Parts: sequence; structure tokens; C-alpha cells
Amino acid sequence: MDPPHPRATGTVLLSYNLTMYLVSPYSKKCRLRPSTGFILGIFLSCLPTLDTFPAVAQTSSATRAAAAQSQRYYEHSMALERPDQRSQALAAIDLALKADPGNVKAQMRKGILLWWSDRPKEANEVLAKALKQSPDCKEWMVYEALGASYYIDGRKKEALEAYNAGLKNLPKNSKLLFNRGSIRQDWKQYEQALADYGKAIEYAPKESFLLKARGYLYKQLGENQKAIVDLSQAIKLSPSEVELYQMRSRVFQAMGKKAEAERDAQKAKNLVNDEM
Repeated sequence: MDPPHPRATGTVLLSYNLTMYLVSPYSKKCRLRPSTGFILGIFLSCLPTLDTFPAVAQTSSATRAAAAQSQRYYEHSMALERPDQRSQALAAIDLALKADPGNVKAQMRKGILLWWSDRPKEANEVLAKALKQSPDCKEWMVYEALGASYYIDGRKKEALEAYNAGLKNLPKNSKLLFNRGSIRQDWKQYEQALADYGKAIEYAPKESFLLKARGYLYKQLGENQKAIVDLSQAIKLSPSEVELYQMRSRVFQAMGKKAEAERDAQKAKNLVNDEM
């Protein structure tokens, strides 16, 4: 006997005696065990009816279109690279987020643009939210901008946490190591700062600013010979940077090497004159 009162999709019927019948135009009726039929019937009775599927398809299509439009605005923003184009880049990224508020890449781009536009509070709010949605992010600039915006805002603890999060995903990033080292140096955690600078130099040996940072810290700690080694290497990499000669001149002066100190001081003056 067929079960009365069919329910749900029309292809799945739940009978009073909890026996499920599956009816297909291509097969005969088959009877399942009552317990199985009950569970399957309850599940399938919760499915939407067939007439709802066009609406679902329309929603999915609209979502894809919005995501595609958001991506186009995002790419347009990325193409606006010059400093004088930042307001245009921000406008484009706002349109990207209007089309698709869940576009995490656009959120990150907006945070970086806000940081570059000297709006640190807004930047750290946007970037922190984006990283919560994408904790495995491997874009170092996101952590750079978030940490720097916290730092400028006087929130050094949060800045350190941002750099730690970045280094968890990008352990060999020299810029994040440098930034973390700078905070540790501010907090007089000199051994940890030296460790960060050392790793940064290991991963990016041709970046003179890293050698300059460690050389300055060595000078601060009174380790003048180590400072000279780092500053001399930095000068080889950046021979026209005035501050490197000035810094090495002061270290030579502290070591009692007046001739070397005067030579570097004069070199710095000559470079300044050449720039004028």
C-alpha cells in the first residue's frame, strides 16, 4: 500500500509507519528499513523544493558577478602606484569593497593605502580585521603596515605582535626581522635585537640599512670594532649615503682614531656639497 500524504520534494515520501519509499521514473519502488527510512526522510524533508533552485542559481550568479567586479576594481587600484595617485587608488578599492565586502585582498590593499596616506588608526583597524579573516597571509607588506601603524600610534606591544604574526608565516623576511629588532632595541632587549638583525642580514646580505642598524646598536653597546665592520660593509653597498660616513666617523672618534674620523667627516661633507 502506498503511503498517504506525500511530503517534501515529491520524489521522497514519508509514510505513517516510518517506512520510506523512493520513487524514480527510471526504477521500481523500493522499500528501506524503517529506521533508515525515518532518518533519510527527515533529512530530505528539510531540503528546499525544486521551485527554489532557480532563485539559488540567480543568487550564485549575482555573487560571482559582484566578485568579478570587485576584482576589476582591485586590479585598477593596484595599477595606481604613484604617491600622487593614492586618493584614486583608495576610491577604486572602496568600490571593490562595495561590490564585495568580503574581498580580503581589497581590505588589505585599503589598509596599506591608508598607512601610506598617514592615517595609521584607520589602517590598523582595516588590516587587523583582514588578518583575522586570513591569518595565513603571506604578504609581508600587510604586517609591515599593520606593525608600523601600531608603532606610530604608540602601541608598540601590538606592533610587536603584528611582526611576530608575520614572521610566523614568513620566517625569513628580512624587513619584518628588522622591524621586530628595532622594537626590541627600543625596549633595551639588545641580545634579542642583535639576533633579529643578524638573521635579517643572513637572509638579505646586500641590504645596507640592516648593517647600518646593527652597526649603530654595536656602537650603542660600546662594541666599536664590530660597529666599524658593519658600517664599512654598509658603505661598500651604499657608497653615497652620507649618514654612514658620519656614523663611522663618530665611532672612529670614540676609538681615538682621529685621522680616520676626520677622513669620514670630510667625505660626508663632500657628498652633501655634491647633492646641492
